[in-house]
Amino acid sequence: MPQKHGIPKSKVQRQYDVSAWSILLIELDRPELCDSHREASVIRQGKKHRDALLSFLRIRPGKSRSEFAKCHAGSYFWLRKYDRAWLQSHLPAPRWGHWKGKRKVLRDRHPLDQAASVTVRLMARQELERPDRPKRLTRTRLLAAAGASAALSGRGRDRYPLTVAEAERVAETKEQFIRRTIRWALKELARQPMAISMTQLCRVAHLKPRRLIENRAYVVEFATELDLSFDARCALAP
Repeated sequence: MPQKHGIPKSKVQRQYDVSAWSILLIELDRPELCDSHREASVIRQGKKHRDALLSFLRIRPGKSRSEFAKCHAGSYFWLRKYDRAWLQSHLPAPRWGHWKGKRKVLRDRHPLDQAASVTVRLMARQELERPDRPKRLTRTRLLAAAGASAALSGRGRDRYPLTVAEAERVAETKEQFIRRTIRWALKELARQPMAISMTQLCRVAHLKPRRLIENRAYVVEFATELDLSFDARCALAP
C-alpha cells in the first residue's frame, strides 16, 4: 500500500487515478493506515532534511548554522523542531561570545545596568527640579536618556533589570504629570498681581478646561498654599 511508505496523498491520487474521497474511505475502513502513513512520512521527511544538511556540509564545509538556515530554511526549521539532537551533533549552535572562530570578550552587563539606573535617577531628579515647563517622565524617555533603549524589548529587558525597575519607579502617570504641570503653572501665575482666570491657567499650563475642572480640588488647594486668588467668574473659584 503506497500510504505505508509515506507517499503524499496527492501523489497517490495522481499515480493510481483515485479521488480523495476514495482514499478517505480506505482510511476509514483501515484506520491503522493513518498511523502508518504518518510514521512513514516523518521518516521520509527526516531523511530528506538530513540529506540536505549533509549535502550542504560536503559542498560548503565550515559554514555556520545561520548559513544553512538561509540556504535551506525548510530543512533547518524541520530539524530544529523534530530532530534537534541530530542537528546539534552535525551543526552545533554558536556559543555566545564567539564569532568566526575567535573568542569575543563578553561585556559585563551588571556595571552597565548600575550606571544606567543611576542615570535614570539623576535625570528624574533634574526634571523635577527644573524651573521651566515640565516634560513628562515616561519610561521610554528615561531609558533612552540612560542609553538603555534596548530594555524596551523583551530580551534587552533582561540585560537592564535595575534600570527598568528604576525607570518604572520614577516614571509619571498621566495624572501625576498633569498635577505637576498645574503646580508649575500656578507658580508662574503667582508672579502676576492679578486673580487667576480659567483662560490664563489653560494658556500657561497648556491644559484643556476639562482637565483643570477634573483636578479642581487640587488646583484650589495648591493655589491657597501660594496665597493666590481666583477671578469671581472662574469655574475653579472656591
